[in-house]
Amino acid sequence: MATLQISQPLNSTLISIARLNIRKSQPNTSAFVAEKVEAGALLKAVGIVKGEAIYGNSDWYAGENDTFFWSGAVKEYTSSELLNNNPLVRTENPVSIEKDFEQFIDRLELRYFKGSEFTPYWNRVKNGVSNSVPPISLWNNIINTIVILDALRHEIGASITMLSTYRSPRYNTAVGGEPASFHMKFMAIDFNCSEGTPLSWATQLREWRGKSFDLPGNAGSFVFHGGIGVYTNDSFVHVDTRGYDKNWNG
Repeated sequence: MATLQISQPLNSTLISIARLNIRKSQPNTSAFVAEKVEAGALLKAVGIVKGEAIYGNSDWYAGENDTFFWSGAVKEYTSSELLNNNPLVRTENPVSIEKDFEQFIDRLELRYFKGSEFTPYWNRVKNGVSNSVPPISLWNNIINTIVILDALRHEIGASITMLSTYRSPRYNTAVGGEPASFHMKFMAIDFNCSEGTPLSWATQLREWRGKSFDLPGNAGSFVFHGGIGVYTNDSFVHVDTRGYDKNWNG
């Protein structure tokens, strides 16, 4: 263990809510990466220490074998997480998971969107089938898409309403979604704007294909390639970040 002051000794199991780098010897982003874990990984914490502030939060967890991980990317693990990762089962308290997701998005510090704009859709019911909160393991998938939509909101200077985000497999079937819909992978958003037309929104998105966008928190960048569907009669556009380009009209 590095010679750092542990402000609160622990013996806890935590679960990552985002991709996370486990750092060696020091609680900061310049320290050696001992391990990279995906969202949904279980981690042992032996204490809390002060380290590099990320989004204003300087609390880090001390792990085993002289390792450290940032507290903003994890949460306390409970058995309900196992239910949440099963798309056929709803948790007994989905509100708690929804709040965790809202914090996950709010930590990105986007210019416009808040986490609370996502969660109402997950309580929809169609033909007796309820939608659900996306599994934690999928949360990172939406970051690129919401970055694109945040940029569009800035470009057009008008509010954007998200109409459809994550769909559980059963809910996707109930609403007549495509069998391989990227909504089930939490990479897609259907939206409309308070100004303009679906064609004008889609045109701007298509112009951005091949453009590099910065990720929040100095986390690198990505090049936008994805699906764009125009639904003129219903006045909305579908956008996703599947990694290759596809256009269609609905």
